[in-house]
Amino acid sequence: MSRLKNKLFGLLFSALFFIGGIVSTIIGFKVLRDASASESWPTAEGRVVHSEVRRSTSRRSDSNRESVKYSPSITYEYVVDGQTHVGDDVYFLRTSSSSRSYAEDIVKTYPKDAKITVYYKPSDPATSVLEPGVTIGNYII
Repeated sequence: MSRLKNKLFGLLFSALFFIGGIVSTIIGFKVLRDASASESWPTAEGRVVHSEVRRSTSRRSDSNRESVKYSPSITYEYVVDGQTHVGDDVYFLRTSSSSRSYAEDIVKTYPKDAKITVYYKPSDPATSVLEPGVTIGNYII
């Protein structure tokens, strides 16, 4: 009986892993499609309402070492057809880095109260980005 349970568990685990891979692939293609299309999306003038470097830490259980990551936190407002939208995507891929200067450079590019150009998806104006197009990071996912 134990051998049958092991086989069933193995099949179930494999099926879930396979389904997870398919879902991840579909999501990845959607992100790539939107990132590529964003270069021709309409634009709206916007304003940065929040801009800071965020620091997060995590502790690895195997070595008890602390890992530190920095990420830019940018929030902006823009108006499309009289409706105000709020966005927080600079790129189509949210990233963090162990290098604080990476996040600082993005925050310096988009300081609070700066006037910005926002690219928004015509069929869903709530979907927006500040830096349109595909980056190498989109392929790493």
